[in-house]
Amino acid sequence: DDDSYGPAIMRKVQAYADVAERLTDIISFDVIHAHDWITYTAGVRLKNKTEKPLLVHVHSLETDRAHPQARNQTYYIEHEGMMNADRVLPVSEYTKHSITEYYGIDASKIFPVYNAIEMENVFHEARTDHEKRVLFLGRITRQKGPKFLFETMTKLCRKMNNVKFYIAGTGDQAEVLKREVEAAGIAHQVVFTGFVRKDKVNHLFASVDAYFMPSVSEPFGLSALEAALFNIPCVISKQSGVSEVLHNVLKADCWDTDKLANYLYAVLNYESLCETMTRLTADDVKNISWDSSAREALKSYKHVLNRENDEDGMEESTQL
Repeated sequence: DDDSYGPAIMRKVQAYADVAERLTDIISFDVIHAHDWITYTAGVRLKNKTEKPLLVHVHSLETDRAHPQARNQTYYIEHEGMMNADRVLPVSEYTKHSITEYYGIDASKIFPVYNAIEMENVFHEARTDHEKRVLFLGRITRQKGPKFLFETMTKLCRKMNNVKFYIAGTGDQAEVLKREVEAAGIAHQVVFTGFVRKDKVNHLFASVDAYFMPSVSEPFGLSALEAALFNIPCVISKQSGVSEVLHNVLKADCWDTDKLANYLYAVLNYESLCETMTRLTADDVKNISWDSSAREALKSYKHVLNRENDEDGMEESTQL
């Protein structure tokens, strides 16, 4: 419903845990696999009740969404879930590092499982204009780097009068960004599309010349993978998990807006660079699949189940 992430979310987290705990009386299972903080409370309660091994899958962290020093109720739910987990499965090494640094979780039980993408029918929409289009797709919030998006846009628009940025998404920083764009005198080179449905997103991918992701802290960054699938050259921040699997995109620190603007200028103006990047990135994308992700998750299932069997065997031999 409309307030899924509204003020009642904590009550819903507890209600979900209550329902899940009751289900243990009628459902048999061997492993508990909880995805993201909303299900961690349920996962911990199930583990305490059944003594079954718990895996928690980390798709994002409160220290990404809010601030590295955020210590709120969501943070403590995440912390409890990961402390009680037999294994923690983040979506990148970048997120693994955040988990050890900000949550104090032992690195020896953290095993990244990268996200992947469903292969789609990729298409390209021919254009007759002379614009060079850059796409930003995502929530316009602190985590996604609107400050650095604005700085990069301003610098590139000064160099190129035919560049146009398409900002697709909504968020709490959207109005601030619009005012900054207006005040900087670049409103004629920026299009705010608002929220875009999935079917329309593909048309955006099919009609732009570059993809830009200046995230401050991005556990993975699936939109960059989607852009790569559409053979769009990507310029992304190093502060992202997807940068670990896309080896042939241009990467810079999110705050280095001079370098980010120069990278975008290069991919928009040097055809040979653009062609080389998209060709090599297409090879990267071929090696990314949900099958590989599933196999990595299965390794952790087998590990915790084997360990459980070993412990049961030890208990039996002790009793004998």
